[in-house]
Amino acid sequence: MRRLLISLHEIEWVTAESRFTEMNCSILIFIDYNQYKSDIQLSEVTMNLQSLDTPALLIDRIKLNVNIDEMAELCSIARVKLRPHIKTHKIGEIALTQNELSGNGIAVAKLSEAEVMIDIGISDILIANQIIGEKKIVRLSRLARSSSIKLCVDSKVGIDQLERYLNTGDKKLELFIEIDTGMKRAGL
Repeated sequence: MRRLLISLHEIEWVTAESRFTEMNCSILIFIDYNQYKSDIQLSEVTMNLQSLDTPALLIDRIKLNVNIDEMAELCSIARVKLRPHIKTHKIGEIALTQNELSGNGIAVAKLSEAEVMIDIGISDILIANQIIGEKKIVRLSRLARSSSIKLCVDSKVGIDQLERYLNTGDKKLELFIEIDTGMKRAGL
């Protein structure tokens, strides 16, 4: 997936945005309203936007930041810790912002997502899906030696495999046991 970061003016792009919002996207565009003030610059951006291969994703940076701030504030008022799950965006820059505001790390769905987030500097990560198999657990071991990794488990098989293959040296791995609350999707 390629990602192109450009800036657009909010008011001029209402129709362009609607063209892209309901599709899977190959291009990421952050919007910054203050960047383009003149019609000449806007026409240049119009040409660039119209030449983009669709589908593409437009993200309004100001609205994004307001949403992140509001969520952090709501959790602070409720006195709960926020650990944002990055599964909906999987974008390092957004994850860094969320992590900075929450101060409690992030959650990811898969081991490969954890590896990417650690590479960009996030060191407190909850991996929400179970890690099964020797190769993945060996990769998990490497991550856990240098980062604060938390992991969900939902079966004795998973726990047995972790016990067998996990090698984090002196570092402890925090485990969360997933409980089936009646939906029959996952958990013990």
